Amino acid sequence: MNSKRHIARILFISISFILLHYSAFPQMLYLHYSDSVKQVCGDSVLSNYLVDEKLREYASNLDSVSFFIIDENECFITSVKGIPLCTSCGIAANRVMQTAYRLAFIENFIIQGSCWDFVNAVFTGITSDSIQKKDIYSEKKAGPYTTVDELQPGDWVYHVNYEYNRIEHSAIFIGWADYEKGLAIVLDYVGLNRRQPAKFGEHNLNSVYAIFRMEKVD
Repeated sequence: MNSKRHIARILFISISFILLHYSAFPQMLYLHYSDSVKQVCGDSVLSNYLVDEKLREYASNLDSVSFFIIDENECFITSVKGIPLCTSCGIAANRVMQTAYRLAFIENFIIQGSCWDFVNAVFTGITSDSIQKKDIYSEKKAGPYTTVDELQPGDWVYHVNYEYNRIEHSAIFIGWADYEKGLAIVLDYVGLNRRQPAKFGEHNLNSVYAIFRMEKVD
């Protein structure tokens, strides 16, 4: 009997220690960059990384949040793990990517329409007196096409969809899977009136004929 009480006491102390530990460090943020992983503790850091208010509220209720750190000039992203965050971009670009992420992966947002309708919903939703859409490049589908070095994370791109019958396609540019080959990681909506939320994917962006960018208005 004493042995059972001793074991129970040890379990109680262990559980109490674990609960105390989690109350002291309620939030674990895992920041991915290339092959390295940084770990930061504390709820307060959420405000430093999340610019989308609804996403911040969602993340604050989780035990851990994963970010994929994107550099504006990074050419080898290969895959996206967690919430996209560009360390060298402005607040507008991060608001685009994080709003799109929230709609796609948290709210499972469905819009009856095309790939254009999803990206337009993201841009329209964050448009304000301080953040506006700017035309960066605009041509017809037949070209001439912009160069890949014109693209920045969070850009709305119109491009020839080489992965699907060479049709027109809209997507949000996230980063490069292979810069030299023009292969990009994007967040896009399948469209075609299918009831599927947006997702990360890889597209050939050697034929981009329009770029729109959200920018902070001074």
